[in-house]
Amino acid sequence: CLCIGLITDLPFALTVITVIIWGLSVLMDSPNFPAIISKNADQEYVGTALSVQLASGYLMCSLGMLFMAMIGDGIGWRWTYPIMASTPLLLGLGAMQILQQLEDRDSENREKDDARQIVPPANVQPDDPVAQRNAVNP
Repeated sequence: CLCIGLITDLPFALTVITVIIWGLSVLMDSPNFPAIISKNADQEYVGTALSVQLASGYLMCSLGMLFMAMIGDGIGWRWTYPIMASTPLLLGLGAMQILQQLEDRDSENREKDDARQIVPPANVQPDDPVAQRNAVNP
């Protein structure tokens, strides 16, 4: 995508072949996003997460086409494509950074929860579930 604007001066057949190869490579990457969401989302909300991802993808495409048309009319299409290529990269890197921070925070919370195990004190009878439930190590 970074260089696609530079091939517009090539013969038409070569431009078409290049665009087809580029389009196929972009399509092959698309299933990765739903797979990441399916793997990482809370299983109770996977359907909702996939719906939000799909809707936001369509919204980003629509807005991207609108803004790229404006930019293309302003600075020319040859230089619009590198902008179009770098925007998802920058947004994707930002989103991955946020995801990493969320995962780190969740991992810390799980470690804290694991550290607080329910252990009955020595004076609680094994058949006293209420006392066992109330006995928590700090």
